[in-house]
Amino acid sequence: MNDSEKYVEEYKSIIPEYELFIAGMKNLVSQLVKKEDVVTIEARVKTADSFKEKIEREGKNYQDPLKQITDLAGIRIITYRLSDIETVKKVIEDNFTIDSSNSEDKTKRKDPDKFGYLSVHYVITHSTEREKLPEYSNFVSFKCEVQIRTVLQHAWAAIDHKLRYKSKDDIPEELLRPLYRMRALLEVADEQFEASFKHITEVREKYNTSVESNSFKDIPLDIESLSAYVKNSPHIKSLRLAAEQKDLNITKSSPNCKTQEYSRLLYIMKLAEIESIAEFDGLIGELLDKKDDIWSKINEEWKIGKSDENLRLVITEDNVMSIIFFIALNNSDKATKIFFRTWHKKFASQECS
Repeated sequence: MNDSEKYVEEYKSIIPEYELFIAGMKNLVSQLVKKEDVVTIEARVKTADSFKEKIEREGKNYQDPLKQITDLAGIRIITYRLSDIETVKKVIEDNFTIDSSNSEDKTKRKDPDKFGYLSVHYVITHSTEREKLPEYSNFVSFKCEVQIRTVLQHAWAAIDHKLRYKSKDDIPEELLRPLYRMRALLEVADEQFEASFKHITEVREKYNTSVESNSFKDIPLDIESLSAYVKNSPHIKSLRLAAEQKDLNITKSSPNCKTQEYSRLLYIMKLAEIESIAEFDGLIGELLDKKDDIWSKINEEWKIGKSDENLRLVITEDNVMSIIFFIALNNSDKATKIFFRTWHKKFASQECS
């Protein structure tokens, strides 16, 4: 048995340990980044065949591959945006011991001749404090490679893996320009996505500030402005308090909703030719003196046909605002009944799955 075969057999014997290690590592990392904007987390242990190919690769001269190879276990964290990478990097740096000599931020590469994918690569071990805990004590000195990249960087990595071109000198001349364009487009898309998200955040902050200060004059009518209005309007806060006093439970829409929250409300507002938040606020303000009566009628209508009179109505903010707007337009006691028997029946069942 030559040295290569000996190392492969030795590696095969410890693969189960690495599988336990990476399962625990993935769970830990998932918990640490659960509040961040992460698309997915992947984990793997290098196969025996992949290990063999690596130690026999031309130009490699491992004296002790089981200690020298740092990616026997690996985790890949895929984010939406470039700024998410920085956030996740800090989480990793704050919670693990980083092997700086084997870690690299490939997103910082500026050499246009390199076609390798952009990604942050860390080699980490558990911190000294964590290794003292019973559940981690069996994995002292076990190393794990962590890759952090955006969805679009991940797309290029997949392409790069298939092409296997690392330098422009390797690439057929007729493919050079299309590949440069492809990589450039993905990088520009990443940057534009980041810029768009920043702009959306600025718009939301502007809407929130305007609503909080009762300055509706220049706010257009859209999903973002409606969301800001429902969240911050004194009129809505007054209506919500009255609803709670009538034992109604107002909640956010389910994450499984097929349509964005307030899309129904926006739809009926546009049908009614409402063009601004100021106009909407004026209609809602006219109902404040009737709010107790409105919620009582909503509760009574909902309980029709219910066998248990103690059942509590749970209703989404989108539905609440749609009902209130419907009542404001009709200015009639029949509005609630009409809503529950027609509009609600037609649309509520289509909202979520």
